[in-house]
Amino acid sequence: MTEILDFGYPQNTDTGILKTFITQQGVKSHQTKE
Repeated sequence: MTEILDFGYPQNTDTGILKTFITQQGVKSHQTKE
């Protein structure tokens, strides 16, 4: 995971990868709250 992160921000500007990353984080946060 650290390979694609730098100061907490994805370094790959590919929108598909960014959307996947953001979606996964959102789902994990949502599940944690429940």
